[in-house]
Amino acid sequence: MTKQHHHADGRPCLICTRVLSARRGENKAVVAEFAESWFVVGDHQLFPGYGLVLAKNHVREMHDLPAPRQRALFDELMLATSAIARAFKPWKMNHASYGNMEPHVHWHIFPRYADDPQKESPVWVRMNEFARANCTPDELAAIAQRIRAFL
Repeated sequence: MTKQHHHADGRPCLICTRVLSARRGENKAVVAEFAESWFVVGDHQLFPGYGLVLAKNHVREMHDLPAPRQRALFDELMLATSAIARAFKPWKMNHASYGNMEPHVHWHIFPRYADDPQKESPVWVRMNEFARANCTPDELAAIAQRIRAFL
């Protein structure tokens, strides 16, 4: 069972919070529950189809997991990526997993499009634009449904 972890400064782990809301059925952004993770639509859609794979259990590093769980998480990431690619037909797919701000294993899956004038740059160069593309819960649910059809 997932429990809420906190950072050294007392802040709750944002990924744990999202995992708990998914487990409770309170997160409209959920695309699917996998054995090791939750697949969700990103809060913003500056890059249409942007999603995340969130490890169900609070773990700081992939290499801290036993090899079978590492492989399972990677397989789930590829299932999510394939579904986004088929649903949105992007020019390229980008993956990011840092955990520097939220030290809980998770991946960002960014579809990139040919008409993006900065398509060859990292998505983070447009980070100041993310908030303007935030979606409502109902919009997230519709995007999740669109992607789910390709799982």
